[in-house]
Amino acid sequence: MDHIPIESFVESKGPLPETKIFEEICRESFKFIAQDFKLVMLFMNESINSPKLSDFFYDEFSQSVSGMANVFEKYSKKGIFRRRNHKETAIFTLMSILSLAIFKEGPFKRQLKSLQYEDCVKTISDILLNGLLSKKAGSPAIGPAAIKPAERGRHRR
Repeated sequence: MDHIPIESFVESKGPLPETKIFEEICRESFKFIAQDFKLVMLFMNESINSPKLSDFFYDEFSQSVSGMANVFEKYSKKGIFRRRNHKETAIFTLMSILSLAIFKEGPFKRQLKSLQYEDCVKTISDILLNGLLSKKAGSPAIGPAAIKPAERGRHRR
């Protein structure tokens, strides 16, 4: 089992709009997990009791997180993505994909049979890139989104 080579994968796609790149990352991540689902689950289950295996599995995961965080940083520098903790964002993104794939391929396989990965790609991409709040939502932004641009430098991690 290997990590998801996110940076080289993105480079191999050539110049695509950012939304399409994000969808491709999600699509590739789902494919990676689904094709080796039993192996992924074996590693996860065995790593609970094996510190060495846990470290190995975490190292592989960390490489995927780093690759995704680097892609997010690149788009942040271009002003396309918000400036925030890209490692945390990458962890959240990968964990969302991983948990959905685990339940779809595992305990809820029968119940989620009609749920297509392509629909999941579109939904995850929409929520993570556009958020849940509509433009007419009355609630103010919270978290890093609430920090005014002039204050961002003081709040960076």
